[in-house]
Amino acid sequence: MKFQNTIKDLNKNGFSIIKNCLNKNYCKKLINSLEEICSKNENKKFIEVINGQLIVRDLIFRNFKIFSKIIEFPIIMKILEKVFRDEFIIDNILASNSIIRKKNENESRIHMDGHLPVKQFKNTTDMVAIICLNDFKKKNGSTNVWPGSHLSGIKINDDQKKNNKYKKKFKSLETEAGSIIFIPGQTWHQIGKNISGDKRWAIIIHYKLWWIKPGLNYSLCGKKIFNSLNNRQKKLFGFTPRKISCFKPLLIKNLMHEI
Repeated sequence: MKFQNTIKDLNKNGFSIIKNCLNKNYCKKLINSLEEICSKNENKKFIEVINGQLIVRDLIFRNFKIFSKIIEFPIIMKILEKVFRDEFIIDNILASNSIIRKKNENESRIHMDGHLPVKQFKNTTDMVAIICLNDFKKKNGSTNVWPGSHLSGIKINDDQKKNNKYKKKFKSLETEAGSIIFIPGQTWHQIGKNISGDKRWAIIIHYKLWWIKPGLNYSLCGKKIFNSLNNRQKKLFGFTPRKISCFKPLLIKNLMHEI
């Protein structure tokens, strides 16, 4: 499969959608796993509801066997290799479900997931893959993106009023279950408002260049998970010679704790 059009879309618009990446039965299996996690861990801190969004954080630590396979999907790896042109790691993997907001809840904030609001796509430091497990529709809270915002040089997280130029130009991304939405880390986006009540589960994976500190400390993975990692997963977790030296004492301590 060739990805020239995907890279062109990312460069020009700040987002791209590739359809038919996962079959529907696999999507249902992942949804069932996520809902089982939610039902068994209702009061745990890694599950939270914020302004119409149900979030399940750190999926690797929730069910490694199921979610470790997703982080290295070949189609995702190919796109990231073309975008980054350098070694990259995983920042985190979480699940998101858009739900009907309560009357007293605010609209979800417009934000970017990356660290640097770079103005050129070739300098992108972060990429986000949104795996659509349900059909994404405007009525069930599909992701909103602001085309062109990835070239603005503005980190909208810091001041929501900075979006005046792009405010009315957002696009609600509608696509089928099994699609993957790619956005550079500097693209402004927001979870849409769910007015239908239909499920809208997604798995969101944030990748970044190797020299940026990940949001999740993977040295806490423990001996069992560490020994289960293949070579590519070890690289994604940052367990490479130039990265591991930064936290090797902590890694050894955490692994020894599991023995």
